[in-house]
Amino acid sequence: MPLFRRQQRAWRKPPPAPAPDLEAGDRVRLKTTGARGTVVRVRGRSVLLEMDEPFAVAGMTQRTYYSYPGELEPIPVAGRMGAQVLYAEEDGDLPE
Repeated sequence: MPLFRRQQRAWRKPPPAPAPDLEAGDRVRLKTTGARGTVVRVRGRSVLLEMDEPFAVAGMTQRTYYSYPGELEPIPVAGRMGAQVLYAEEDGDLPE
């Protein structure tokens, strides 16, 4: 017969934090390197980006990058100029 009760432990892990909602055309920044790019398509948890600067992979350079929403930080919209959407690319670009 046990002399103490076993502590109740959670059987399931808590769900992950919700990923940011991304759509094609959104501007994002990679949290790991700070590189910027544009979302080309979103399929489930797979996001295809077109990067602003090419990066080296296996001795070649390419501009497309596959990622997931948890690795990306959306760049906020600062406003519009006609039909063009303007993004706050730097921290000080947000309007007051």
